[in-house]
Amino acid sequence: MPLSTLPAADARRALLRAVAVVALLIALMAAAPVAARAELGWQPTTDLAAPTDGAATQPALATDDDGAVYAAWVRASTSGGPSLIQVARKSPEGTWGAPVVVSRAVGAEAGSLVTEAPTVAVHDGVVAVGWLQTTPDSTRAASHEAWVATRTADGTWRAAERRSTAGSTAGHPTVAVAHDGAVTLGWTESLRSSGVGVLRVADMAAEGTWERPAAVAPTSATIFAGYTDLAVDDRGAATLVWQDAVADNPVVLAVRRAPGSLRWSAVETLSDPADYALYPELDLAADGSADVVWAARVDETSQFAHYEVQTARRAGATGAWSAVEILSQPGGEAHGRGTSKNPTIATDQAGNTTVAWLRSEGANADLRPDVAQVRTRRAGEATWGPVADVWSGLRNPTLRQTSLAVARDGQATVAVSGYTTGVNGASGPRNVRVVHRETLDGTWSPERQLSVARVGSSTAVSWQPAVVADALGNVTLAWHQTDATGEIGVQTSALRVAEPLPAPAAQPDTGAPAAAPSAPGAPAVAPAPAVTPAAVAPRPAAGWIAAQSRRYAAANGVRVSFRGTPGARASVVVRRGTRVVGRIRAARVSATGRLVARVRLSPAARRSLLRSAGPVVLRVTFTVDGRSAKASVRLR
Repeated sequence: MPLSTLPAADARRALLRAVAVVALLIALMAAAPVAARAELGWQPTTDLAAPTDGAATQPALATDDDGAVYAAWVRASTSGGPSLIQVARKSPEGTWGAPVVVSRAVGAEAGSLVTEAPTVAVHDGVVAVGWLQTTPDSTRAASHEAWVATRTADGTWRAAERRSTAGSTAGHPTVAVAHDGAVTLGWTESLRSSGVGVLRVADMAAEGTWERPAAVAPTSATIFAGYTDLAVDDRGAATLVWQDAVADNPVVLAVRRAPGSLRWSAVETLSDPADYALYPELDLAADGSADVVWAARVDETSQFAHYEVQTARRAGATGAWSAVEILSQPGGEAHGRGTSKNPTIATDQAGNTTVAWLRSEGANADLRPDVAQVRTRRAGEATWGPVADVWSGLRNPTLRQTSLAVARDGQATVAVSGYTTGVNGASGPRNVRVVHRETLDGTWSPERQLSVARVGSSTAVSWQPAVVADALGNVTLAWHQTDATGEIGVQTSALRVAEPLPAPAAQPDTGAPAAAPSAPGAPAVAPAPAVTPAAVAPRPAAGWIAAQSRRYAAANGVRVSFRGTPGARASVVVRRGTRVVGRIRAARVSATGRLVARVRLSPAARRSLLRSAGPVVLRVTFTVDGRSAKASVRLR
């Protein structure tokens, strides 16, 4: 009954009850638990996959634009069942979810085994995982098959599928996800019936339909054919590299494909045919240029094998590959990756490229320690900077594997697995350690050990580190570890320099209908431009603005992110109160409609931040094609 129809006394009592209920609800909401967020800085090492029912090994990582991280690894069953591929997702706030099994045994055979580390890629919530699976049966010997599982942006995993030819032997799968959610899987294949090899690619459209696998190039069907690496840029153009034996030596080869096309180019040879080129790795820049690095054995007569780190670059404007360039210093041995991917390469959003590798001194290895080295080429420059030792170097630590990740603002992290010096100079356990560079011009941090022995085990052997960095610079690492008890599991750690807010800032009404809710883990999207008048660009939308530390922002700048019209020119202004403390006058929104930037603050603003006693709130204004939006960032 409406209050207006009640007697005055009853109406007052009803109103008081309503007020009491509202007050109780407000109190309950205030007391409700808030999802815990990880503190900034290095996070404690934890078990991502404990060795409870079989070994967990060979982790691979990929990070999405919203900061979510996806980890895939091999889980071997101790109960006699098949080995499996498991995948777990870490939220942008830093919390790992429960792992899911994405592989499947064929015919429920106990002998169905995953034989190599998986490969994983993600874009806007669409995830693809590729792996090799051995499935013996009573009619034929065991063969390696290329499998793939994909996840839709709404979090649904599709059933795993075999893409390689039945009866053939597949090798070295690689996977990439395009900006529109399309998936490409590449692998090598040896045909038993003819004894010849072929490089194959299978494409899945965004809606989940697979094309028939295509033969890209013939291969030698030898042990040198493989080590494929695939990348797709924001336009949808793809590049695929691999190694194969030509004449007597393995060489590095490449093909490319235009956006929207399924036709691959003719094969191009990148390395010198006279060298012994191994383990290529590829990275693409935002302008369409590509860099490939590999290890080349250049001395076969010496008592010790001598390798160089070599590279070639494809210009984005002309599409032509450069001549081979040597990155490592002469002498010694700049290790290839062996069972890991070294040398390794990564390019930030600005186009700065960093390469990392391991180096030993050959015959002098008993006197001088192995070291990890890096070299960086700035965006727009043709020459590389000097070689830098980033490892302090214990005596003869015998480093074995390395992994590199860069953030979009030039931060870089190098993770290394290797033996340490133990008691009285004896070899200590193999562990995973890391060094970090906060800015492109910054110095490398002292090494930090991340791997730890589990309870009840005094020693541990840590292998195969994987590392990724999200757009804000948050770093995630994973590796597998064997304890003295023989148990093998996957551990993880992270460096958090910023964390996302739970939701984007509210946007002024533009007259367009509200956007559909984003899929879990995907960033918010701008209002649909289809109903916006043609003469007016859609208003930009804040995607996620980081809660950062005052000290970090003073040293490196404030990170911001927003969505706007793809390809549009943009500017960013940061204010403290009414005073402008930093700005970017000219930037460009990416082809996917996203811009992540770091706004450097004025010297006076940096000094003021460091003197501030408590949190500081900065106001950020984004302007894209004359349309503006505002959001806030809290500096702790």
